[in-house]
Amino acid sequence: MNSTKRRILFSSVSVILGLNLIFGVLIYRYSAEAATEDDLYGNLELFSRVLEHVRGDYVDGEKLSYSALIRSALKGMLDSLDSHSEFMEPLKYNELQEDTEGEFGGVGIVVSIRDGFLTVVSPMADTPALRAGVHSGDRIVKIEGRNSEHTSLQDAVLRLRGKPGTDVNISVYRPSTGITKEIKLTRATIKLQTVKDIKGGTDFELGEDRIGYVWLTQFGEKTSDDLQKALDRLTEQGMESLILDLRGNPGGLLDQAIGVSEKFLERGQLVVSMQGRERTMRSERYARSRDPILDIPMVVLVNRGSASASEIVSGCLQDLNRAIIVGEQTFGKGSVQSILPLPDGSALRLTTAKYYTPSEKIIHKNGITPNILVKLSNEDQEALYHQRAPGGVDSLTNLTEEQREKIRNVRDIQLERAKDILKGIWLYSQRVKNSVDEMAKKWRSNYVRSAHSRTLNLLAFETSCDETSVAVLRDGAIVANAVSSQIETHAVYGGVVPELATRQHLKNIPPLLQSALHDSGLDTTDIDAVAATQGPGLPPALMIGFRAAQGYAFALKVPFVGVHHHEAHLYSPWISGDPPRAEWDSFRSSVSLIVSGGHTLLVRVDAPLEHRILGGTIDDAAGECFDKVAKLIGLPYPGGPEMDRLAAGGNSKAFQFPRPMLKEANDDFSFSGLKTSVRCFLEKHPEILESGPSIRDLCASVQAAIVEVLVTKTIRTAKRCGLDTITAAGGVACNSGLRSVLERACERKGFMLRIATPKLCTDNAGMVAVLGDLHLKSGRGHLVDDGDVKPGWSLDAAASEHWGLLVARFGNGIVQLGRFDNIRLQLHLLDQLSI
Repeated sequence: MNSTKRRILFSSVSVILGLNLIFGVLIYRYSAEAATEDDLYGNLELFSRVLEHVRGDYVDGEKLSYSALIRSALKGMLDSLDSHSEFMEPLKYNELQEDTEGEFGGVGIVVSIRDGFLTVVSPMADTPALRAGVHSGDRIVKIEGRNSEHTSLQDAVLRLRGKPGTDVNISVYRPSTGITKEIKLTRATIKLQTVKDIKGGTDFELGEDRIGYVWLTQFGEKTSDDLQKALDRLTEQGMESLILDLRGNPGGLLDQAIGVSEKFLERGQLVVSMQGRERTMRSERYARSRDPILDIPMVVLVNRGSASASEIVSGCLQDLNRAIIVGEQTFGKGSVQSILPLPDGSALRLTTAKYYTPSEKIIHKNGITPNILVKLSNEDQEALYHQRAPGGVDSLTNLTEEQREKIRNVRDIQLERAKDILKGIWLYSQRVKNSVDEMAKKWRSNYVRSAHSRTLNLLAFETSCDETSVAVLRDGAIVANAVSSQIETHAVYGGVVPELATRQHLKNIPPLLQSALHDSGLDTTDIDAVAATQGPGLPPALMIGFRAAQGYAFALKVPFVGVHHHEAHLYSPWISGDPPRAEWDSFRSSVSLIVSGGHTLLVRVDAPLEHRILGGTIDDAAGECFDKVAKLIGLPYPGGPEMDRLAAGGNSKAFQFPRPMLKEANDDFSFSGLKTSVRCFLEKHPEILESGPSIRDLCASVQAAIVEVLVTKTIRTAKRCGLDTITAAGGVACNSGLRSVLERACERKGFMLRIATPKLCTDNAGMVAVLGDLHLKSGRGHLVDDGDVKPGWSLDAAASEHWGLLVARFGNGIVQLGRFDNIRLQLHLLDQLSI
C-alpha cells in the first residue's frame, strides 16, 4: 500500500473515531441530564443545599424555621400541579371535614381556580353571598383589598371564612358585563341542609299533575339518606314523575353522588368510572340499590353552577337514558382529589384521576350538555333563589317594595319547561296505553288459547358472550338446540375478545338456524313466536342475536320477546326429560345459586317469574376466580374446566387458602382475595409449578375453597329463608366438585336439590326458548320498543319492570303491545315535541 492510500485510510479512521467520540459525548450528556432530572437523591441533595443557604445566608434567616420553609416548599410544589391539588395545614384539613359534616362560619360561596382566577362556582342558597348578588362565574379579584389573582384555594378560604357576624370586603369582576363591583359581606353560620323542597323547606308536598320536586343544594354526608326520605314522602302521595334540581349544586362527596344516582338505576348499572395514572386509581362504581325507582319519568335541571358530583349524577342519568337533562352547560369540574392525611394533622389534596360518564365522556373542563338547552339570566337565577329562600322575598328588607315585586314576578322557565315535558310524557303514555293494552289483551288471549288447541313453535337465539346458539321449542319441548362454541377462536388470547365474538356470531347464526330447523322438522313458516337474549352480556355480541331474532319476528309477523339471560339460567334446573321440557307442575319455591363466568348470585324464587336477588358478587365471581387462578398456573383457556379436570386427581387439603366472606352473615360473594392469596403463594413457592402432582393438589385446594363458600352460604341462606329446595345453574354448575359437594350437603341437611343438566348450564338458546314461552303464555314479555339490548340488565330489574309484548305487524312498522316503559317514552316524546 503506497503512502497516499495510507494517509487516506488513516484520515478516514480518524474522522470516524472523532465522530463517534462527539456523538458519544452528546449521548452521554443527554443521558446524564435525563438521569439528573429524574434522580431522586441527587435532587434531594440540591433541595437540602438550597434550604441550608436560605437558613444561613438570608438576611432574616434567624426568623425562619425548617418547618416553615419545608411547608412553604410543599405548598409551592402542590400549587404547581393544578388548581385543585394543595398541601393542607391541619386547620385547613379540619375545615374540609366541616364542609361535609355540618356547618361553618363563612359567606356562602363555593370557589375554584378557573383559568388562573378565583372563580365562584356557585353561591349557596340563603347565604350572605347570594343575598348580596354574587353569581356563578364571578371572579373574586380582591379580598380585603389584597389582589387574589394568584392566591391558592386554601388562602382564599382562610380569608373568606371567619366568625359569624364579622365582615369581609371583596371585589367581584363579572366577565359577562365587564363590571367590577365592591361587595361587603357579613359572615354567617352556613348550615348544610342539602335536600330541600321547592320552597326551600323539607315538607315535600306533591305538586300539580303528581309531579314531585327535590332540590339538592350540595352532596354532603347525609344527602343520599335525606333524599330517600323525600322520595318516600312523595311516593306516599302518589308521585308519577320527578324533577331533580341540581342547579347551583357545586358537588361534594363521591359516594353520595353514587348513592343519589343508584336510587333511579337498575342494580349493576355503571354510574361513573375514574381513570388515573396508577392502576389503583382506575375504578368503576356501579349501582347497588335494592329498591330503585325505575317506573317514573325524570327531568334533571342543571346550570353553570352545577359541578363535580352534580355532573356525575346528571351525566350518568343522561347516558343511561334514565332522565332528560334540562338547563345550561354545567361547570366542568370532573377531576378526582384524593385526601391523604399526614401524621402531623396536615394532609395532601392530590388530583389522582378524572371522572368519566358511563359512555366514556370526560367531564373535566367539558361539563354536561343538556338534552334541552334553556338559558336563564344571572339576575333571574338570583331572583329565583330569593323566592325559595326561607322567608321568601319578604325577608329582603334592604330592597324596595318595587324591587321585591319584580323578584316575585320572575318566572322559572327552566322549571316550567321540565313540567311541560313531564306532562307531555304522561299524556302521551296514557293515550298509547289505552289503545295498546286493548290490543295486547287480544294477542295474549289468542296466544294462550292457541297453546291449548294446537302445537306452538318458538324460535330462540342466544349470543350473550362467546357461544352462538339457536333452538326450537315445540309444544313446550326443546326439539333442537344447536350450539357453536368459540373456545378455539379466543384461546390464543386467553379470554373472550368482544370483536371476534361478534364476528363469529354473524358467521354462525345462518348455519345454526338451518341446523335447528332441520332437527326440529319445521320450516320458518311454522314459527309462532321468536325469543332472544336481551341482556346482560357483551353489547355487540348481544346485538347480533337480538337483531336477527327481531328481524325474523318482523318478517314472520309473530310475537317477539326479549329474555333475561340470568333469568333463563334461574329456571333451567326445572327443565328435564327427553326431549327436555319445563316441569312447571312440580315447581317448588327455592333458593337458587347461579354461578357463571362473571356472576355469582343467590336468588329467592317464590314462583315462576317471581324472584328477587338475595346476594351477589362484590368483586370477582367464582368463575372469574377459576379462570384467573388457572392463568396464574399456566393452564390453557378456558381455565375453569381444566382446573376441574386436574382437581379430580389432587389432594384438596394439600394447601390451605382463605374462604372469602364465609363467616359473614350476608349473602354476597367475593373471590378476589382468594385469587390474590394464590398469586402470593405462588410467588413464594414457584417450584410448585414444576411438579405435576403439586399442580393437581393446588387445583384441588383452590376448588375446595371456592366450593365450600358456595355450598355453605347457599345452605345457610335456604335455612334462613325457611325453604326446603335448592337449585343451581350457570356455567360453573358444570364443575364436578361443586355438583358432588352440593349433592352430599343437601342430602345430609334434608334439602331437595335440582341442578341444571350440563348441556343447559352453559349458554344455550334452549333455556331462552323455555323462558320466552313462559313469558308469552303468562301474558308477559319484556317490552322492546326500539330494539335496545341491555348489557347491564339486573335480575332484580327484570322481575320488577313492567312487561308487555312486541308484535311485528303488517304495514310500515312495528306496533307495541302491553304496558309501555315510561323511561323509554321520554325519548319518543323528544322526537315529537317542539322545544
